[in-house]
Amino acid sequence: MIELAFNVLSNLIANVLFWVVLGGIFWLVSKAGRREFVGFFGLRTHSTISVYVSNLWLPKAASMTGGYSISLHESLAAQAIASLVGSSQLRAPEIVRGLVDGIWLSTTLNSVTNVTDAINETSPHAGGPAIIIGAADRNSLRRRYIRAGLPRATFNYERTDGRLPTGAMKDRAIEVQHGAGNRLVIDAQMQLAVIEKFQDAERAATLFFCFGEKGDSTWIAVEYLCRNWKALEREFGKNEFVICLGLPTAEEYSTVYQEPLRLAAIPM
Repeated sequence: MIELAFNVLSNLIANVLFWVVLGGIFWLVSKAGRREFVGFFGLRTHSTISVYVSNLWLPKAASMTGGYSISLHESLAAQAIASLVGSSQLRAPEIVRGLVDGIWLSTTLNSVTNVTDAINETSPHAGGPAIIIGAADRNSLRRRYIRAGLPRATFNYERTDGRLPTGAMKDRAIEVQHGAGNRLVIDAQMQLAVIEKFQDAERAATLFFCFGEKGDSTWIAVEYLCRNWKALEREFGKNEFVICLGLPTAEEYSTVYQEPLRLAAIPM
């Protein structure tokens, strides 16, 4: 009886030690990748990435004060960010992941999606990392930042007031303010998209602006960021940058990711 109890206790202790050691190994392996992820996205003092999507809602009556309508592609973009943040925790079996989350990791990262105001300008981002999706004609938070002179990369039409008259053609060129008085213009016979990383020192916020000519190119920009953040971290570290991407011009919208051509990579 004593021998049986001893064997059971020995097996129990061995199993506990096995899972603790295994969890510790996975924690050590994931620590370096987590540090890079946290540093690149500005999560050292925050655990949440705020995602701001455009609002396509338009008032149909003067009495209507607000509403929400999100494009398919920006919804896909927000899902891609949520999936990236979730997978950044630890690539390990669920039982080990739960052990590591419970014992080794002090914080769990997450993302929160916000829909911008369609009528009034959205309030400034309060602080912490944020990914702002879509151009200024639909995303009122981006429009607000442009009026404050923060983003360096814009479509030319965004520098007016971010809104277009009905039926007006967009100016396809991307303008990048680079240094004191330096201006770069990027244009190509392609569908253009941009990823810009900007440090808002006033609010201690790391901002990513992802936008394109159309909904699908905007989604491609976000997907490119999610798929290539490790390479971008190695290339730019914690520094600001602008990436200009090019996609084949097509009238139809696509929901199939194709790797875009990198037209320009500009450290800021």
